Amino acid sequence: MQKIIITIAFIFFTAQASAQALADVLKPPVWHTYIFVTTKMPRANLITLAREASRTKAVLVFNGFEEEGGVAALQKKIAEINVLCCDKREVSWIIHPKLFERYRVKSAPTFVIAQEQGETPSTEDFVMVSGDMTLANALKFMAQESKVAVLKKRAGDVYGLF
Repeated sequence: MQKIIITIAFIFFTAQASAQALADVLKPPVWHTYIFVTTKMPRANLITLAREASRTKAVLVFNGFEEEGGVAALQKKIAEINVLCCDKREVSWIIHPKLFERYRVKSAPTFVIAQEQGETPSTEDFVMVSGDMTLANALKFMAQESKVAVLKKRAGDVYGLF
């Protein structure tokens, strides 16, 4: 009798794991648009990028605390930029050094469109461009130049929000 219960439990948990794996496969990919920035960038550029991020639901990413005053100084700067750029529209800001590492970001601004994947994304999972430009220009470039069709389409979709 105990052997039958163990077998039934094994079948139940195996079926449940298979159903979860199938659900994960059928789940649409989660997309992220990141704008990697630094407080050393001109204030006007940060305001423009924050305005574009609020429009497209992009996330502005800092590598860490770059100024004296640590998190308090950074929070104050972000609050000032939010008031100047976006009225009451939400702007997402994060401090995430691991994202800088994951996408090998070396300069700011850098723009990345990525599917949610593991710690080491393949070139099929993201597209990026760096340079002194707006998000709109970066998306236009990605939509025209990406070699991966799904990334090209996603960049075009986000660009369409402008």
